[in-house]
Amino acid sequence: MDVITRLGAVLFNKLRGFSEKEILHALYNSYKIPNSTVIDIDGTISGKNVSIGHHSYINNGYRIVSGPNTKVVIGNYCAIGRFFSIASITHDKQRPTRSDDFDNHLRLERDTLLGNGVWVGDKVTIIPGVSIGNYSIIGANSVVTKDVLPFEIVGGVPAKKIGINFSHHKHPNNNQPAK
Repeated sequence: MDVITRLGAVLFNKLRGFSEKEILHALYNSYKIPNSTVIDIDGTISGKNVSIGHHSYINNGYRIVSGPNTKVVIGNYCAIGRFFSIASITHDKQRPTRSDDFDNHLRLERDTLLGNGVWVGDKVTIIPGVSIGNYSIIGANSVVTKDVLPFEIVGGVPAKKIGINFSHHKHPNNNQPAK
């Protein structure tokens, strides 16, 4: 048996009986994910400043990246589709890569926040510094480059306002009882 196969067998035996959340916590060890939250194991969390609220779920293919000085916060009761990307760090346009003149590149860091009860469609990208308001909806295949107000529905590249979610049971203009 080669070294890789043996290592895989040891890891499998060590991890058997642990939940996906326990394995993720062991790997990343500093983010905050409550037991009521469901996250597919097929995704990436980078950075130590990631917080995900209660009763949220994130489907497969996600990418969540926080910077060393900034955070990514996902609120309670969020429904997030497949291939979702959110970050609080990116390349700075002034010096986005290394060159002969510089050994390092500049980074831009801004907190990125997703409110409570947000519904995010498949293949959505939220860039650093954006705040998504409570109970808003982000349409599939969107790139969110600006803040989204509470109850707002946005979509497109870049995401633009499509409407307001007046039908949400928490919207102040909805006088209908929740079904």
